Amino acid sequence: MGSARDAWIGLFEDIQGWKWSLVNNAFYQGSVTHYRNWGSGQPDNSRSNEPCTEMNDHGEWNDIPCEVTRKPICLTVNGQTEGFVAIPSLMTWTQAQSYCRTYYTDLASVRNSAENSNVLAVKPSGEPYWLGLYRDTWKWSDGERDQLSFWTFQEPDGSTEHCATTYFSNSGRWRDWLCGYAKPFICHHDPVPFTKHVMKIKLVRNPTVDLNDAAVQTDLMNRLKQKLQENRVQGNTSLSCRKQVDGKIFYMEQQED
Repeated sequence: MGSARDAWIGLFEDIQGWKWSLVNNAFYQGSVTHYRNWGSGQPDNSRSNEPCTEMNDHGEWNDIPCEVTRKPICLTVNGQTEGFVAIPSLMTWTQAQSYCRTYYTDLASVRNSAENSNVLAVKPSGEPYWLGLYRDTWKWSDGERDQLSFWTFQEPDGSTEHCATTYFSNSGRWRDWLCGYAKPFICHHDPVPFTKHVMKIKLVRNPTVDLNDAAVQTDLMNRLKQKLQENRVQGNTSLSCRKQVDGKIFYMEQQED
């Protein structure tokens, strides 16, 4: 990379990818999955580590780290009818999700302002409770979630830095940056899968033709390629000849008496 100190890689933070723990298209009926009731200035993704959601005493939502402990609001679903239950035990978001899925339907999903009021009505006052809204954090541009952590110490650290670079002077470790910066970048190329077929070709001998002549072999390959095109063989098809132990491509077949 010459004098470049870092370069973009395909890792980014999906800050817009909020979704509900409950996956049920019939329950949401499309656009109602987009209802939000964030508090002022939220979500703010403090220190690039707030992918889970809590509700406060005003019924407003706040993004926080999934590792902190809160009491959950669980959801029960019967067709389009929902019910909410407050659970009096502190849990991480993942633990709360597992608990609600085991004993109820899932963590609370909120489709509209009326349901938000219903959740607030069952939530005890004085402390925030978990909701089922969450988002993926860092993932690759091909859609895969990040399964490897190779961040520089104390990175990622920016609430508005949603794209990642690799630093050549630090063993390729990652840092988060504002996505609007212009930097060198690294592309990834997957080898194209292919299949290999071996064909044997039997030619009627013509004494005037030397099959070991390079020009004759080139002409034969061109004719075979033309046949493939005529039979609509598509894609990046290539042909090559397999040489025998003696270096020749063709050999004389012995006639039986």
